[in-house]
Amino acid sequence: MSDPSSPGTKSFLPRLGHWAAQVLLVFLGAYAAFWLNNYQEHQQEARRVSGHSGLPPITVLPMTAPERFSEYPTVLQMCANFFDDLEKAYSELLMQIRAERQRH
Repeated sequence: MSDPSSPGTKSFLPRLGHWAAQVLLVFLGAYAAFWLNNYQEHQQEARRVSGHSGLPPITVLPMTAPERFSEYPTVLQMCANFFDDLEKAYSELLMQIRAERQRH
């Protein structure tokens, strides 16, 4: 039988702890890399979308519920204005097409 206080056991436990710490560090590093990549992709998408729609950049950073919901009325109004403008442009285009068809 081996004695728990033998030199082999003492050197095994520190090695196991060291190995576990390295594995944990690798997993944390991989998680951080994926999180950063995801964050950067969301920021790029937000900049791309806001550049085309006239909306302000979307904040992707974590916020508390009151902070998150405080911007909803403003963004909702901007979206409503955007779709109203889109509907007006569509209606004007449709009227132009009808007028052009009646002339020919």
